[in-house]
Amino acid sequence: MFMSRRRFLTAAAAGSALVVLGTQQATSPPRRARWFLFGTLVDVELIEPAGHDATPVLALLAERLQRLHVDWHAWKPGRLGDLNRALASGLPYVAEPSLLALVRDAQSLSQRCGGLFNPAIGGLIGLWGFHRDEMLAGSIPSRDAIERLLEADVTPDALTFDGDTVRSQNPAVQLDLGAYAKGYALDLAQTLLHDHGFADAVVNAGGDLVASGRGPGRPWHIGIRHPSGRGTLALIETAGREAVVTSGNYERYRVLDGRRYAHILDPRTGWPAEAVASATVVCADAALADAASTAISVAGEQWPDVAVAFGIDQAMVVTADGRVQFTRAMYERVDPVNLRARAVSVIA
Repeated sequence: MFMSRRRFLTAAAAGSALVVLGTQQATSPPRRARWFLFGTLVDVELIEPAGHDATPVLALLAERLQRLHVDWHAWKPGRLGDLNRALASGLPYVAEPSLLALVRDAQSLSQRCGGLFNPAIGGLIGLWGFHRDEMLAGSIPSRDAIERLLEADVTPDALTFDGDTVRSQNPAVQLDLGAYAKGYALDLAQTLLHDHGFADAVVNAGGDLVASGRGPGRPWHIGIRHPSGRGTLALIETAGREAVVTSGNYERYRVLDGRRYAHILDPRTGWPAEAVASATVVCADAALADAASTAISVAGEQWPDVAVAFGIDQAMVVTADGRVQFTRAMYERVDPVNLRARAVSVIA
């Protein structure tokens, strides 16, 4: 199956896991911008205070995000690729500050969940064919190839840091920060907007969203879509600065030997995680929410333990068989738009 760039952009716009719902009419409509970065559409919606023109800051934001998109790309030329080549060769690598912070934080977050979020399995992700822009049909990787990568025991714990120099004790470590970098970038984006005087804004990159302040006439209202695409499951009204992040096994997938396999891999088995269709997390930090939602997707029925490990008290999971599960804090907060006829439970 080959999807052209135009078809992909259309599908991405229609199938985003999170959507900013229509705001009330205001004297000045919100300012909007859209770019294609990090493998998805990035939408910005902000309120321009009196006397402020957002044009320069939006141009600056686009430039910064484009730079991060290149630097942190898992399979195209950039600084992360340079780092991976050094790690594979057993060589030290001097990392620039943003990449160094990203890798350090990713290592720490992986340790918090026992490796269910594992940014070191880039080799495994590549083996399954997810290191490409177009998801082509093909065949399942051989079990021997998967087992060899599992036996290499790749974890970010193999990384050591000496100032700004990164080394790996395991040459099989290949970093893929796709389950985390997008949230990290959105945190940086909101900080940049705030520092330039734009306190009321939403930055939405597919399943990752950071909102701050208020929309026109009311707080920002965020819709969480059903992973099957059947409308909106629930609404969240944001308060202050908050991240709402959804990971799903429906977002990016390949058809292999006639069956669909999702891009979220279980680092324990080497195979795609299948028990959770989508996981939504709300907290103050988009990078944390990104890593946590990925780990929750991998954890399956044990997902409440992962939420606790990350300090997450607001989470919603849709299981592969259609059950909708909440933490208590999340259940008490959301507006259940389309949950009445579904199997809903509060389990954490």
